[in-house]
Amino acid sequence: TVLQELGSVANGIALCIQRKQAEHALDASENRYRSVVASIKEVVFQISEFGYWAFLNPAWTEITGFEVADSLGKSFLDYFHLDDRSRVRALFVKLVNGDVEHCSFEARLLTRQSEPRWAELYLRLSRDETGLVLGTSGSLTDITERKQAEAVLHRYTERLAAINRLDRIISSSIDIGQVYDNFVAEMQSLLP
Repeated sequence: TVLQELGSVANGIALCIQRKQAEHALDASENRYRSVVASIKEVVFQISEFGYWAFLNPAWTEITGFEVADSLGKSFLDYFHLDDRSRVRALFVKLVNGDVEHCSFEARLLTRQSEPRWAELYLRLSRDETGLVLGTSGSLTDITERKQAEAVLHRYTERLAAINRLDRIISSSIDIGQVYDNFVAEMQSLLP
């Protein structure tokens, strides 16, 4: 019986050691995960099923100027440009209702200084193990510089198209031979 009790105690100690090792490994894994999420330039986020920020990584502050702690628990729609809110709301509702599992779109965020910044967002429906909707999770990438470059390119393309149209109009409406004949005739009329 003493041997059985010692064996039982040894098994208990072994289980405690295994549990501590597993907790240590989990802590190390969680620390690596947090380090990766904190260091990337894209915003990684979670939005509750009711539309409130539940998680934001530090890139949120870099892009928008809003502190993460101040933004959590607030409606995510409040951070979008007024002209984009209804479209963003409709996409979020489709996700939370389960009509779609994921979506991506471009929209304007408002910074702390109320300046719009273009963002590309990817959202995926989040569910628990029973299938209950928890909200959405996703990523947000600042694409403001790309949108500005696209706008400049668009303006130059429009100007080039206008110049080409003007060139075709001038070329088709002016008959060089006729201009020369008119010039010669006018010159001859001036001669005595």
